[in-house]
Amino acid sequence: MITPISIATHVNYDKPTGKKQRAAAPIPPQVSNVAEKQEAFARKAAQQVRATVDQRLRLQEVPTVGYDFGKLKGLLEPGDLILSYYPQNKSLVDVVIRTGQGISQAITSGNLPAGALNFVHAALYTGEGNISEAVSDGVVRNQLDGERFVLKPGMTHSFLIVRLKDPKMAKEGCRICDSISARKGEIVPLPYNILQAVDANFSGGKLDDRGIRRYLQGAYYAHNGMMPTNKNGRRSFFCSYFVAWACQGAESEDVLKRVNDKLIKAGKHPIKFPELSHLSEAERGARLSLWAKRNTERHYDLIRDEIKLDFDPKRLTPQHLYNFIFSHPELFTQVMRIVAPGAQL
Repeated sequence: MITPISIATHVNYDKPTGKKQRAAAPIPPQVSNVAEKQEAFARKAAQQVRATVDQRLRLQEVPTVGYDFGKLKGLLEPGDLILSYYPQNKSLVDVVIRTGQGISQAITSGNLPAGALNFVHAALYTGEGNISEAVSDGVVRNQLDGERFVLKPGMTHSFLIVRLKDPKMAKEGCRICDSISARKGEIVPLPYNILQAVDANFSGGKLDDRGIRRYLQGAYYAHNGMMPTNKNGRRSFFCSYFVAWACQGAESEDVLKRVNDKLIKAGKHPIKFPELSHLSEAERGARLSLWAKRNTERHYDLIRDEIKLDFDPKRLTPQHLYNFIFSHPELFTQVMRIVAPGAQL
């Protein structure tokens, strides 16, 4: 409770009539600043609570389907995003992600109602019962009927299926994910990065100049079909980073086409991908980083204005990803929620 502040008053005399007029003394600047900060914090917290309640109500409006692998395989489309919703923690990674998300939200937006931070994993359906995801084993291809995605009677967690409204983007995102996901015994998977997953909790996933640089690098790999690297060698991912990165890679072709059309119209040189296929992974990553930095410095505003998926995947938790999906119904459709057999629909 905020203790009321007692403000002293002073008396003025109206010279013609001699009547007393009582007026409040001016509020000291420091008191005014405190009150403004308290009011701003209360406003922000209320907005966050309303947004969270809206999200939970919206989830209740999504069609709910009981788990049945045969039916589910027919309902999903390649490119669909699968977000895991857990009322309780299932693994140590879930604990880390949810705790970090909770701390981040408490710092930036005040406390949230229970259940507001329950999205703890993201994957992408690539068709034929296959799923691409970044897990503790790395960036791998798993099966929809595998242990990770089977829902049995009594289980309390569920899956939210989200579909990109742009079918071209969904198809390309599916291709990107599938092309770099390791099958058992084929290639060494790109590694999972738990430290990046924890660090993302303290960001919010907003797109800045570093995010634009990573966007351009992702566009290069999407265009050339190569395994993504950075200046240290092979790139590592966590779940929502991987899915969101692939979606941005799918978007990037059209984005760069629009950017280049504007540059050519203005009499400037278009953005062209460098030829780096002859370099080692580490050298390629370092050279590509410099290319992306240079083009970001030259064309930041132009590129930024054309991007619709305006988040930074490397700093995007599963909950941040859902928040973005929820806020952009023009880009995504929340198709259905899959629950355990016998669960309340």
